[in-house]
Amino acid sequence: MKKHILVAIAAIVSTFLPVRASAGAAPTQVGGAEAAARVEQAVVYLQGVELTHTATAHLSEGVNELRIEGLSPQINQSSLKIKTSDGVVVTASEFSVDHFAESRALAPAVQQLQTAVESKEKEAARVKLDMDVNKNMSTYLSDGIAKNVSGSESGLGMEELRRTIEYYKTKAIELETERATLVERKKRVDSELDALKAKLQQEQARITRTSGVLRLSLTSPRDVDARFVITYYTTRAQWTPYYDINVASTDDPVSIMARAKVSQSTSLDWNDVRLILSTSVPTSGKQAPQLDTWFLSPVQRVMTRAKGVQYDEAEILYSVSEESVAYAAAPLNVYEPRQATIADFVATSGNELNVSYDIDLPYSIPGNNKPQTIDLVAKEADATYKYVTVPKLDERVYLVAEIGDWQRLELLSGLANITYDGTYVGQTHLDAASTDDKLTLTLGTDARVAVKRELLQDFSTRRSLGSNVQQAFAYRITVKNNQTSAVRITVEDQYPVSKQKNVKVTPATATDNRTVDQETGRITWEDEIPAGASVTHDVTYTVEYPKGTTLNL
Repeated sequence: MKKHILVAIAAIVSTFLPVRASAGAAPTQVGGAEAAARVEQAVVYLQGVELTHTATAHLSEGVNELRIEGLSPQINQSSLKIKTSDGVVVTASEFSVDHFAESRALAPAVQQLQTAVESKEKEAARVKLDMDVNKNMSTYLSDGIAKNVSGSESGLGMEELRRTIEYYKTKAIELETERATLVERKKRVDSELDALKAKLQQEQARITRTSGVLRLSLTSPRDVDARFVITYYTTRAQWTPYYDINVASTDDPVSIMARAKVSQSTSLDWNDVRLILSTSVPTSGKQAPQLDTWFLSPVQRVMTRAKGVQYDEAEILYSVSEESVAYAAAPLNVYEPRQATIADFVATSGNELNVSYDIDLPYSIPGNNKPQTIDLVAKEADATYKYVTVPKLDERVYLVAEIGDWQRLELLSGLANITYDGTYVGQTHLDAASTDDKLTLTLGTDARVAVKRELLQDFSTRRSLGSNVQQAFAYRITVKNNQTSAVRITVEDQYPVSKQKNVKVTPATATDNRTVDQETGRITWEDEIPAGASVTHDVTYTVEYPKGTTLNL
């Protein structure tokens, strides 16, 4: 037993004693080397970003300690990956946040700005003093002249009066010229002072930034200048797709420019990085949802008993959990514009889950969270143009463009700015999840096609039928084409739909070219109106309902 105890003690003590390197063994080097990491690549997702940094450090043979600064302080540490070169092995790593790294780097710049602001403030004070002196001198001059002219009982002689007036004129012009110069100088000094203060405030704000620091324990087989590649994910960035849609005329296809607004607040400025935009969302749930058996059971409502208040009866409640699903899209067809733009340097790739836009130009995105606009891809789509009017809601005629088979464009959901014939029309929202066969874009109103909807009083009646009331409604829609060419127009109206057994709606029989949706009561006419011609459509229906009932007729 004693023998085993002595052996254990000897083993413990030996761990605290220095080990003499044997022949051929690598020497142990423990150093405090430091390296700065530079952002080389940013893969920006719809929410979040994967940053790739590179750093270089000289390592000695054996064990080394390395501190790498310049990482984002807000990272998902489970996503942190470190790659090394030249056979260097990472034996341990630790991530922390340094709240003073940025302050040390920027303190001299802030001090220089503070000195410049103080100097400019002194200059501004001198200008103000000169302006005050100039104002007082002008007052003294005016008062002195007035007193000199009126002070004598006999008054001034003509020669003396002339000299006095000449002196006053000369000094007044001199003071006024000086005042104008001082006013201009004050404007310049104030402008320069405001600019310096703004820059100082910006630099002071940057001082509050923190830096992510990576501490590594490394083993190197030899003396090397090792290269490190560090990647990680952070939620402090995003990009949003949007579009500029241009229609030159109704004889031309629709031009669509896909753009992106990229913003980031990673506490780092991305300078000349390789930028990749991806439609995937790494933080979304990666497990497809599954339905469990839905058991109904009474659940007692939890509530506080108050005096005189009874609990409600048990209620049958249920809840449904929601799972986030990653956005899926397919590759976009790249359109080659005539003039070179940044879109010429964007490579599009994709798979069943996401699309990536690889921008083959160095790009810079500041860390101030302000959106930066980037052109992605341009494309064209054939469209059918027609007019649409719903005079019950709006007695104006709208020109719309309908794009068939629009899913092939592989658009993402986002806002779109529409320009027609060189004029900005407005903004719409493209819904990539829409199941409509056609993508409809509203290009604006056209006053050359007039529409009017009027109630026909002679055919709109109200009468009693026993215990019921029967009301008849008749409307006439007139569309006039004042253009010099024929137009295609879709006219829409409706009659009410009843879901009550004691309320009956009866549309009048019609023989025109209308299409009626029985479930919604929507009436649609497709017309081809020649130049200068007009068409009329009548909407007639009766509603029968019990007396004393109020309906939204």
